[in-house]
Amino acid sequence: MNKRVILFITMIFSVIILSGFSSCHGPQYEESEKTEMEEKGSAVMQAWLDEYIPGSKVLSAEAYVERYPSGPYYLSDIVDGSFNDGEMDRKYEVKIENGEVFLEGDMNFLTERVKPYILEALKLSGKSPECSFRGFNVSMQQEATLFRKGKAHDEKSVDVEMLPGELVIALTEADPEGMREFLNRNEDDIINWNQEACVLIDEFVKKSDKRPVICVKGDITIPEDCDLQKYNMAFFDSLNKTEGLYFRYVSLCQHPGTLKEDIFAPDSMGPYYIEVTCNGRNTEYERYVRKPFEDFFIEYKEEYYREESRNGTITVKEQYKNDVGRLSMNKTENGYGFSFKDDDWFIFTILTDGSSKLNEHEYTDRFDQAANLGSGSYGGNRYIDHELHWKKRDDGALILANDDGTAAWLDNADELIIRD
Repeated sequence: MNKRVILFITMIFSVIILSGFSSCHGPQYEESEKTEMEEKGSAVMQAWLDEYIPGSKVLSAEAYVERYPSGPYYLSDIVDGSFNDGEMDRKYEVKIENGEVFLEGDMNFLTERVKPYILEALKLSGKSPECSFRGFNVSMQQEATLFRKGKAHDEKSVDVEMLPGELVIALTEADPEGMREFLNRNEDDIINWNQEACVLIDEFVKKSDKRPVICVKGDITIPEDCDLQKYNMAFFDSLNKTEGLYFRYVSLCQHPGTLKEDIFAPDSMGPYYIEVTCNGRNTEYERYVRKPFEDFFIEYKEEYYREESRNGTITVKEQYKNDVGRLSMNKTENGYGFSFKDDDWFIFTILTDGSSKLNEHEYTDRFDQAANLGSGSYGGNRYIDHELHWKKRDDGALILANDDGTAAWLDNADELIIRD
């Protein structure tokens, strides 16, 4: 066949393929539709400004476009941009379907005022001095209506790092100096709002039926005498419905025995870290345990279950319990290997007070890929080696650690090869 003919056919085929791909994965709207949406958003925002901040002028409007993972782009009814209030430029977001407006607000201030409400919702108000927050933040959640060819197609959750416009106006009236300080702040500045503003925010938080959903993220340490297993998916679902709280990713954790002077004492054995994690629409319950093994100690995950909530139905997706009695250590030609009955997995770390015979050597961790992938299915070398070192932890324990200092997690596919 003539080369020109082959080239021509190839080009036609490529155009067809690319056109098909573009139609499936490209924008599902016309630019004129996007422009129309932005004009509507600008008009809605300007009307709101005329009512609440007279003399202000919309400067820009950009429609929010959502893309599904590996999918097409959809136009939404969320429009954001900037306006000038007569003194400075400020950001806004508006949902043009219902006219909801969001403006820049002090999210750190809101987060601090939400914390007592969170503890109250978790039935921990009386134990608040014993609770602590880490990496904690909140945001407002909007549902953006997605459009396809001008018709409502779906709804997508959008994180809004702003406060409802009416609340920002009320805060400005309650504490003009605080709002002025906020609008001219450096990013890490802490604003000292007056008592009237604090009361206003507290009332806003507690009136869950009058405000948007508050999305919560972060870690909360709670007292050891609280039953973590009561914080299941049904519990978090109920808070979403009754308190307007959506636990986007929250870890409730306990640290039993952290104040023990000797972590190797008999009363230091057992759970040393317990955690329930709510990740949107599922929960996971985990316990990490310390126990003696051979002439050293191990720390491992003992129990796990996962619940998932979909369409009003809650199901347990996985559930198992590790039994340390099924783990054994064997002397090998080059060091030590581990096995676990029934070819299941048991993941653990090794620690010692210095008296273990293991502490006499440094090791190379040899991972056997065939142990879980089967002979010939792993490709390349069957074994993966990396060096381990003994490192002293803050609590005095010696642990086998990776080069970066993190504890080495081992399982029954690992062999400790004596390096010296």
